[in-house]
Amino acid sequence: MKHHKLIALVLAAALLLTACAASEPELVRYDHPTGLSLTMWEGFEGQDAEGFVGGYINQDQGIAILMAEELFASLANVGIDPEMTLEEYGRFLMDCYGLEGTVECDTLGNTRFIYDRDVQGGQARYFAYLFRNDVAFWTVTFMSARDKADGLEETFSQWAATIELPTEAVGQVRGNS
Repeated sequence: MKHHKLIALVLAAALLLTACAASEPELVRYDHPTGLSLTMWEGFEGQDAEGFVGGYINQDQGIAILMAEELFASLANVGIDPEMTLEEYGRFLMDCYGLEGTVECDTLGNTRFIYDRDVQGGQARYFAYLFRNDVAFWTVTFMSARDKADGLEETFSQWAATIELPTEAVGQVRGNS
């Protein structure tokens, strides 16, 4: 889990150093090789991140996205009930990572939690959206500089509302690094 924090902090630091104000780009559909798809601004590039199934980054906009899959079978193998709700799963993640805050539904009905982290070069805000399919929980986290976050919150909610999950396991489990 420490490896995930390091990767997220490095990505956030890079974004804080390169973020700049720009007009809102066109929306396009992204189909990730994992089978996850979502609609967001043009200009994102696929990004590999160890310990995650994948991600995207847009240096011009100062935004990064990380995607994680946690298989129900893996949870059950360590005595954790995979039948928990998204809210319970969110609280589980927050406890595991020592995060403060609450799990909530945004204005579009997406389940999420929000947290801030100090990173090299400033502070980043993370919007972690929670999903589930037949085999796993998914966390899709949108990150930006803290001072830009309020202006992006509704945008991230809209993007999260477009997420379609793969129907089969991808195989990368949180914590396997």
